[in-house]
Amino acid sequence: MSLVSALLTGTVLIIGAVVIIKESVLRLMNGGTEPYAPGMIGLAILGLTVNGFAAWKLIKGQTHNEKMLSWHLIEDVLGWAAVLVGAILLHFWNWTWLDPMLALLISGFVAWNALRQLVQTLLALAQKAPSGFQGERFKSELKEISGVSGIHDFHVWTLDGERHVASMHLVIHQLEKGAEIKEKVRHLALHHGIVHTTIECETESENCGEDCERDRSS
Repeated sequence: MSLVSALLTGTVLIIGAVVIIKESVLRLMNGGTEPYAPGMIGLAILGLTVNGFAAWKLIKGQTHNEKMLSWHLIEDVLGWAAVLVGAILLHFWNWTWLDPMLALLISGFVAWNALRQLVQTLLALAQKAPSGFQGERFKSELKEISGVSGIHDFHVWTLDGERHVASMHLVIHQLEKGAEIKEKVRHLALHHGIVHTTIECETESENCGEDCERDRSS
């Protein structure tokens, strides 16, 4: 549900940004309208305070949902900062084009970053290997565990961008050592951000299926 939430949030962000970009372009073409500067300054200070605090609390999140919500809050912070700067300038100069121009720049910036994060969310939903996950290093560390002679059918995907899941077939020398080896594998997996691991142990002579045989060399 975290990924679904990130997907919905990203979609709303992009649609909202496109609508604002459209309205900003229309206002620029029509010469803009003169807003009430003092009221803008008061609302901007309030918006910066509330959204700035919320963005600061959430910016360190690692899940796709937290990252997407962070961009939502960053959009608000940038928006209110632009409102404040624009209101101060409008208070002294009659630059009616400034307000839609700031809205256009901020919406474009947020839409681009929200789209990038949305792509990562879609890849996570498609069970792509997590970005930055060092699969080959993890597999080499697995082979260094005493009793493990090979690994195949190795798959890793992410639940939310921070917590990962893995499944694998381990080729071991003695099946009676399976429980001990699995415990070592799970302990190693936790260091790589893998919170749930499905492990099947087998011997060299065991045939686990046509696909397994094809991948045994890996």
